[in-house]
Order: sequence, then structure tokens, then C-alpha cells
Amino acid sequence: MSENKRKLEVLNDNLLKCEKCTLIKEGECPVQPMMGKNLHYIFLGYIPSAEDKLYGEIFSDLTQKGKNLRRLIALAGISLQDCYFTNVMKCHTKIKIKPTDVTRAYECYFHWLYRELELVKSRIIFTLGKKSKEFCDLYIKDRYMVELPDINMMLMMGDGETIKMMEDGINGYKQQLPSSVRL
Repeated sequence: MSENKRKLEVLNDNLLKCEKCTLIKEGECPVQPMMGKNLHYIFLGYIPSAEDKLYGEIFSDLTQKGKNLRRLIALAGISLQDCYFTNVMKCHTKIKIKPTDVTRAYECYFHWLYRELELVKSRIIFTLGKKSKEFCDLYIKDRYMVELPDINMMLMMGDGETIKMMEDGINGYKQQLPSSVRL
């Protein structure tokens, strides 16, 4: 196991013990990111769903949303072992927090996400939905972004269009790389 992957596991274990914001006092708890072995791609949602909270992992294969996302990723030719799944916000909450809000909770989430991004060296992030894209546009400047709709919208669009968006994003990223570098 790489040193960064080990540090990422420790970071995620520490996330589960987080008490940095008031949400924990409201009965909310962080939801664990999911990681493969190689971490070539980051899939970034905005907020864990109630189902994610229930199962303790985002995009769990026990949820319909998780099953659909995993199926679409596989259809696009991406191995789940190459993926790191996380959210901007780490706790499921009913409180609406916008990417431009400067609140204690949001600062907390940025702290965790920034540390994740330091350890996950992937240069490409698939944003899942408008809010995670807005967050990246505001705060993350050193990664290649591929904007995808949220999972529900992907299902309405159909497999073909979603897969094409993923493939086009990967190809666009590859075109920016020097010919000596491979993804």
C-alpha cells in the first residue's frame, strides 16, 4: 500500500471522529468516502444522501444511486479500482449550505476535502451535479474538471449520453498531457 493511501485511510478514520462543526451536535455524522486501489479518478458529489448516511459510505452499492453510478462508470470503461468517491460536504444534513456560504461547517468540509485532494494525486475530477461543480470553480484550481449532472439527471439522460460525457472528459484531459505521460 502506498504511503499516501495509508495516510488517506488514517484521514478518513479521523473524519469519522470529527467534531469541528455544529452538525455533529445536531446528530449528524460524517459519511466515509469510498476508494479503490489506484485512485486515477475522483468522483466528487456535493452532500451525502440519507441512504449514504444509513450505510456509512457514499455511493454504496447497497443504494440505487450507488449501483447506477457504478454501472455507468463501468460502461464508460473505468474500473472502480481506479476511483475515489467523496463529497464536498461530509455529513448528511437537511440544512442547505451553498458553495458561496462562509460558515463554520463549510470551512470544516473544505478542510477535509483539501486534505483528501493533497493525498489523492489524481489530476481529473468528475463533479457530480451543479453544486460540486460550483465549489470546484470557486476553490479548486489545480485539477482538470469534468462536469457531470447529478445521478438522477444521468438516469434521465440515458447511458449513452452520460458515458460519452465521461469519455469526452477523459479524452480532453489526455489531450492536455505531454505525449510522454500516460493516464
